[in-house]
Amino acid sequence: MNKLKERGETLHDFKYDRKDIADEIYSAMNSTDFVGVSGRVAFSAAGDRIAWTQIEQMIGGNYGLIGHFDASSNNLSWLNKDKWIAGKPPADRTQIDFKLRRVSLGLFISMCALASIGILCCIACMIFNCVFKNDRLIRYSHPEINSLTAFGCIVCLFAVFLLGLDGQHVAVNNFGKVCQANVWILSIGFTFAYGAMFSKIWRVHRISTRQKKDKKTQVESWKLWIFVVILLIIDVIVFTTWQIIDPLEREEEKFPREEPENSDEDIMIEPFLEHCKSKKHIIWIGVIYGYKGLLLVLGVFLAYETRNMKVDELNDTRFVGMSIYNVVVLCLITAPVTLIISSQQDATYAFSALAIIFCCFLSLGMIFIPKVMHVRKNIQTDGDISSVAGSSVTREEEEKLRSLLTENEDLKRQISDKEERIRTLNDLLRQKGHGHSSSSSSSAAAARPTRAKHISFETPSSSSSRPRPTFVDVKKPNDSGVSSSQTMGTEAQTAESAC
Repeated sequence: MNKLKERGETLHDFKYDRKDIADEIYSAMNSTDFVGVSGRVAFSAAGDRIAWTQIEQMIGGNYGLIGHFDASSNNLSWLNKDKWIAGKPPADRTQIDFKLRRVSLGLFISMCALASIGILCCIACMIFNCVFKNDRLIRYSHPEINSLTAFGCIVCLFAVFLLGLDGQHVAVNNFGKVCQANVWILSIGFTFAYGAMFSKIWRVHRISTRQKKDKKTQVESWKLWIFVVILLIIDVIVFTTWQIIDPLEREEEKFPREEPENSDEDIMIEPFLEHCKSKKHIIWIGVIYGYKGLLLVLGVFLAYETRNMKVDELNDTRFVGMSIYNVVVLCLITAPVTLIISSQQDATYAFSALAIIFCCFLSLGMIFIPKVMHVRKNIQTDGDISSVAGSSVTREEEEKLRSLLTENEDLKRQISDKEERIRTLNDLLRQKGHGHSSSSSSSAAAARPTRAKHISFETPSSSSSRPRPTFVDVKKPNDSGVSSSQTMGTEAQTAESAC
């Protein structure tokens, strides 16, 4: 007060923007220290009174002393006479318990069991391709590409195990690594499985757009592998860039607090869910869904365009096209639905896992079941599988057989033309014989044996290289003195030399 009077001011001049007066009041309170009726009067830097505090507790309806606190020396004297309900002091605030929402164990085990069965089926299909790779139907379907599809399904099914891993199985520090591994495995598996099928459809479409003479061009396996390698390189570039620039990390999604069941304590449960996220997650997801979706749409278009195409060296394109339809439909349904229900861990995992499993099973069924049925029909009743594998011919032998069959058809057509010519000549000779012969010569001619060239076609055996016609002479005279056998013999020799 004295300092304010020296400046000609009073407490009435204090306003909240007058920091100089506030500093004078704060300094006066800090310097206050005297003994009053209630004891020592002094104030701390926080504005609290420094005094001896008595602590009491109501026990049995009466207050009882349980301790003292000396604020000046910051000393607490406790008498250990306190009593609490349930043997512990009550909480001064509501206790918050954090609870992780996990994938149910039963769902995780069931999906993993189905994925394991699918992996075994894929391995069986790959073994089937290796055993019967020389069979004509399987060889013309390019078993190496079919095995690549089966391998891609194995990789995708392995991702089912990683999709179900959460905080109860993986430490917080390793969760980001699991996220990266899951994305890599699922994408690479999709590239192998779908890329192998897409390469076949693409190759058939290329053949169908060429000239007719080019349709018989042999389809080489390395041309199918090139497309799969290109897709794999794109995946490696995109995911490596993503992992370096903006890696996936663990992110918690918190939900509204819930009251615990069958509990009288002041506790609230705050559920949370773990997600794999990056800073620009939407952009990366858009890039991946963009080029993968474009590949799916292009695959449907090519499958539709080549639905009636039949290429001998890609004899399973119809079933591959049906597999592409199924994969596209399931992917177009699964991708947006999982984004919508991402806050429901069980539904998201079940939907994603079942989509992967169904895609793999349908693709394997469409591609391999017709081949298994074909081989089963060719197996002898005694079940000797080795006889089926040994009876298959090589590609060179089959090409040679095809050329022999074509040549055989040409020779049959030529022989048919010659027989028609000989038949016409026989009719002309018969007409001349009736017009100029006498009755005696006619009767004599009727008594004589008739000779004509008869040509028959012998189907070549496996050892012969081309068919041979055989000829039989039948005699018949004509009015010019030259036997019809000589005339027809000349024609037959002409036909034989043409053959």
